[in-house]
Amino acid sequence: MDGDTIVGGLIASSRWGGFHIEMLALPDIMRGKGLGSHLLTLAEEEARRRACHHMWLDTQAFQARQFYERHGFAVFGQIDGPAPYYPRYFMQKVLA
Repeated sequence: MDGDTIVGGLIASSRWGGFHIEMLALPDIMRGKGLGSHLLTLAEEEARRRACHHMWLDTQAFQARQFYERHGFAVFGQIDGPAPYYPRYFMQKVLA
């Protein structure tokens, strides 16, 4: 947060036992400082509080697949197409 301006964050929703991360966005200057990891931790805590059994999201080839894999997400589907927006990966993390 920069004063009263939101510069990044995480948007998610839950339904039918799943927790969908719709967007996780941080400006370049805030990356690499653990903020994205912290947001994912908070999201997982909220998913568990809501009794969700999995979390899921999608990311594209130019985005953060490796970041999500480091946090326990695995690819369960893929849509192919022209670069740089494809492939588009659908990822999930099962909550035990």
